[in-house]
Amino acid sequence: MHLVLNLALFLFFASVTNSIRCYTCNEDASRRGTDCVKSKITIKDCGNDNGCIKGLLKLESLEIRYKKCAPNKINEDKCTDRSYNGFECSCRGDLCNNSPGDSSSLIVIVTLLVFFMIF
Repeated sequence: MHLVLNLALFLFFASVTNSIRCYTCNEDASRRGTDCVKSKITIKDCGNDNGCIKGLLKLESLEIRYKKCAPNKINEDKCTDRSYNGFECSCRGDLCNNSPGDSSSLIVIVTLLVFFMIF
């Protein structure tokens, strides 16, 4: 039983590729009526090490959130305020474009796995 859990943890945390993975949702932020809040957030292997982006685009009365792989190399983690049009944050690192609420299920899974390994 411990071997299976240890193997599952190893596979869960091991990164097989050198490319960056990013959370993605609503990658085409220009589509009205779609938003990360309402659409499924997935993990995408970006196929490069450019980095990740997350942002908020304000169009008239709509607020559209998006997450995607960066099209160009990110040299530093930063957020750019687009004043009345929203903001965009870029970051380097695996799954760096998460939001505070994105990782809650991950914390529960890891906690349960550690609990079962100990007891």
